[in-house]
Amino acid sequence: MSNTVVFLLERRDVDARPGRGAPRLHLLTGGVDAPDRTRSILEPDALILATGAHDRVLPFPGWTLPGVYTAGAAQTLARTERVALGRRAVISGTGPFLLPVAESLSSVGTEVTEVLEANGIGTIARGWSAHPQRLLAQTGKARDLVHYGRHLLAHRIPIRGGQAVIRALGDSRVEGAVIARLDADWTRSPAPNARSRSTPSASDTVSPRRWNWPPRPAAPPSRSRVEPSSASTTTS
Repeated sequence: MSNTVVFLLERRDVDARPGRGAPRLHLLTGGVDAPDRTRSILEPDALILATGAHDRVLPFPGWTLPGVYTAGAAQTLARTERVALGRRAVISGTGPFLLPVAESLSSVGTEVTEVLEANGIGTIARGWSAHPQRLLAQTGKARDLVHYGRHLLAHRIPIRGGQAVIRALGDSRVEGAVIARLDADWTRSPAPNARSRSTPSASDTVSPRRWNWPPRPAAPPSRSRVEPSSASTTTS
């Protein structure tokens, strides 16, 4: 139903117990604030609330530099406006949304140097194996995974697990990024061979995004925690 908003939810008397039955919906159809909107009532068997979503960006050093974009903004500009945000980009964060972002950016001519997934392969495997029913429910996504995998291979875009951007480098705009290895709980790895590395002049766009995917163990409170820039793109 287009141009329709719900202005009132009313509990029905059929079964008032929690979790039983959907509420009665009072609807208004017409232009926003128009005086001639029509009123109707809908009594559904079930109600699904789709409230929308937005990128969650967590502050990190250099996150306000020009050239740091949320993954959602970077993808929207690339897909709908065919705008390349920079010549080179690093995508950092966690979750499957990193794959279509990498595809969108590379499709408009941006060189995606790498995709950084904060969760390591072991963490992802343990997360899904703990909830096999969720994995079975997502078998239809296998085709999408194959599609994105082929695209990344064709454009030679590596995916690096257990790593994240922890700092954007530059003065007046992004000129590079500092990347660190992370433990399974997203704390910076103390291992001697897990030092941070910089990518000077390797990127002029950083796109961060943070997803709680898949389930992961809670971080011990006594250790410093690195939140993976919420999926960022750095472009140059």
